[in-house]
Amino acid sequence: MSIEKCLTRGVPKSRNADQVRMALGKEGVPKASPASPNVPSRSEGGDRQTAGDRAQDRKDARSRPICFTIPRPPVAKARPRVVRTKGGVRTFTPAKTRRFELDVAAIASEYVVEPIDGPVAVDILAILPRPKRLMRKKDPEGFLWHDKRPDADNIRKAVLDGLQTALRDDAQVCAGKTVKVYAEKTGQPRTVVRIRRLQPVTDRNLVRELPEWEWAA
Repeated sequence: MSIEKCLTRGVPKSRNADQVRMALGKEGVPKASPASPNVPSRSEGGDRQTAGDRAQDRKDARSRPICFTIPRPPVAKARPRVVRTKGGVRTFTPAKTRRFELDVAAIASEYVVEPIDGPVAVDILAILPRPKRLMRKKDPEGFLWHDKRPDADNIRKAVLDGLQTALRDDAQVCAGKTVKVYAEKTGQPRTVVRIRRLQPVTDRNLVRELPEWEWAA
């Protein structure tokens, strides 16, 4: 499924989708089924599954990326707030950041039944609201690069903190990209997340994760 169909249905095809796909990698953003990705079913035509079939299903499920969308604008990780109390000093996460992280956790839990083990890559497509100044007739219908605040790395921090229900530890995240764009003219702001289990390191897949670092291999 193309990146346009995965991100949203009923939205005009993005003229800049190829650039977004290149930024995220050749695979783009695949569509995942809301059913449990860890234990899929292969009962077609009433055929009975063998133990080997079930094992293969589990292996196939582990190799498939998990992709889901948070239907609200991305939120950057804000610095903790510090307040003085009678008992001393208390630190807390701002409410806006906390609500976004809870939304990420709630939606991720629909796709990840048990926390994922091992190294993973997390790719994030942050689609922010398009301002009126970019809604002119001459402006492209599709995505446009977002070169203003919030910073991409702070959006990534908020998403990763929200994935605590999907991962054993956020230290498992060894790779991944964050792409930040304005929404399509008729599109809605949203945050698309893809989790990929990483294969053992080889020169080939390391270059695939970091193509711009091929010279350093």
